[in-house]
Amino acid sequence: MWQEIINVYRDFDTFGRVDMLILALMSVYMWSLFIAKHLYFKKLESANAHLAQRLAEFRAQFLRDFAQLYRDLPQTSDTPVYRLYRSAMDFLFAEGQATASDINEAGQIMDAALSREINEMEGGLTFFSVTAMLAPMMGLFGTVWGLTLSFRGMVGSGNTTISTVAPGISVALITTVAGLIVAIPAAAIFYYFRGRVNNQIVLMESYSKLLVARLARTLEREKSSEQ
Repeated sequence: MWQEIINVYRDFDTFGRVDMLILALMSVYMWSLFIAKHLYFKKLESANAHLAQRLAEFRAQFLRDFAQLYRDLPQTSDTPVYRLYRSAMDFLFAEGQATASDINEAGQIMDAALSREINEMEGGLTFFSVTAMLAPMMGLFGTVWGLTLSFRGMVGSGNTTISTVAPGISVALITTVAGLIVAIPAAAIFYYFRGRVNNQIVLMESYSKLLVARLARTLEREKSSEQ
C-alpha cells in the first residue's frame, strides 16, 4: 500500500507534489487540533457542570455568603463558569455593601466576560471551516492541472488512445480524492465542536441569570430582615 502511494506521488509533477504536501500538512494539523480541542472541551464541560450545580444547591442567608461559594478554588482557576462568577464578585464587593443597581451591573459584567469565554472556546474552529472549504478546491485545482498536462502530453506525442492518457488522468484525480478526504472530516469536526460550544454558551448564560436572580433575591431578603 505504502509503496503504491509513493509511486503515485512520484508520478506527480512539482506542482502536484506541492498540492498534495499542503493537503497532507493540513490533515496532520487538523487531527492534532481535533485531539487538543477534544481534551480541552472534556475538561471544560466537566468543570462547568460541576460549578453550575454547586450554585443551584447553594443556600445563602446574606449577600456576602456568595463570596464563599467557591472558596476552595484558587482565584487563578481557568474554569469559564468560575471566571464569570469571579468577575461578578470582584465588582460587587470591591467597595463594601452592594446595591440592587450593582447587581444589575454585575450581570452586564458577566455578559462581557461570557463574550470573552465564547471567543476562547471558538479558538481553532475557523481552521476547520476554512479547511472544509479550501481542501476540495485545492484537490480540484490539482486535478485540473494534472488533466491539462495529460492532454498536452497527448497532443505533443500525437497518440490519442485512452491508454496513453488514462495513467495521467488517474494520477490527476487522486488530488480530488485527497482534497475530499481532508475536507469531509474537517466539516464534521467543525459542526461537532460548534454544537459543544453552543451547549456551553447555554449553560453559562443560564448560570449568569441564575446568579443575578439569586443575588437580587438574597439582597431583598436581607433588606427586609433589617426593617
